[in-house]
Amino acid sequence: MDEPISSHLHIQANRPRIRVLILVRSFSGGGLERQLLVLLRNLDHSRFDVTVAPFYAKGFFWSELTRIDGLNLTPLDKRGRWDIVKFYVRCVRLVKRIRPAIIYSFAQEPNLIALPLAKFVSAKTVWGIRRSTKSVYSGDAIALFGFVLGRILSPLADSIIYNSWCGRDLYNKRGYCSLNALVVSNGFDTTQFRPSSQERLDLRAELGLHSTALVVGIVGRIHPVKNHAMFLRMAQQLLRKHPGVRFICVGSGTKEMTESVHHLAASLELEKVLIWLGEQSNMTRVYNVLDTLVLCSKEEGCPNVVGEAMSCGIPCVVFDVGDAAQLVGNTGLVVKEGDEQELVSAVSKLVDMDSRDRQRLGGMARQRIESEFGLDSMVLKVTSLFEGLAT
Repeated sequence: MDEPISSHLHIQANRPRIRVLILVRSFSGGGLERQLLVLLRNLDHSRFDVTVAPFYAKGFFWSELTRIDGLNLTPLDKRGRWDIVKFYVRCVRLVKRIRPAIIYSFAQEPNLIALPLAKFVSAKTVWGIRRSTKSVYSGDAIALFGFVLGRILSPLADSIIYNSWCGRDLYNKRGYCSLNALVVSNGFDTTQFRPSSQERLDLRAELGLHSTALVVGIVGRIHPVKNHAMFLRMAQQLLRKHPGVRFICVGSGTKEMTESVHHLAASLELEKVLIWLGEQSNMTRVYNVLDTLVLCSKEEGCPNVVGEAMSCGIPCVVFDVGDAAQLVGNTGLVVKEGDEQELVSAVSKLVDMDSRDRQRLGGMARQRIESEFGLDSMVLKVTSLFEGLAT
């Protein structure tokens, strides 16, 4: 006789929760932290007992993190780069107290710490690698040492999750173990990132933008890798053919870098057509203000800003870096990395479009995110991995 469904449900409900320890440096406003926050919101906390142990407390996403029900927050209070011995003692005490079944770490330093910590409690280790840069160690001797050590130790990790195919390929080519590699592309919450004509009108009114103005934007921290300089030069050239276009730059950076791009904008005489928004907590309304998003980064992995903008129905022009072209598919325009004139032509092509055609393209972009890069797919892959490792 088949087992009664009610009995099966009772057994499922009484399974012990899988204890998971998340190690991460901080919850600053980067793409890694944004995707981790999304994952933590959507994990089944009746199935997983999750403790998050950031090396450094606070950060841009900290308040959002504290509002997630069922999450155990235990900052490790690292006091700088050379706080090693006392910091590690705190880590050991934490794992011995909570005895996780799985330690899921993010980025180089947490990954290297996770392996020896796991030995104390026989935990499984999952490394999260989100870098896909051509220079994985950026000339920093300590970072280079960490990369080489990670390459040596990578076969010992039970799984390595990359958020982009280009990142996986890069690390595998440079000697990281490929047998335990898994690609889990970023997942996007299409209920949060959605088209909204009201938010579009409201923010445009706040910014002094006409409701019908064509607006082109770039979203990302102010850093040379994000290539704001090329975006600004593109804006200057685009204005020669389309003097009515307006531009928005969203994101923050160091004082020195911010002053540098502001000076460049002034030298290009863009002050009257360019709005600097800084870091924003409500990105849905920001994306909805735009008609086109531009990604002209020199390097990327699986760029959050492209997926989020597409989810809001905004067509994108992207350089062919990282997995950007795979995200966009046929819903936007892909430009050879570094080709400034092709970038100008591509953005001009979208600006020239009839508004209905541009909206149709934006609708296709949202459909692509829903079908190929939805949040459920990302959460299911991570959940299945955790369940498999814990059995």
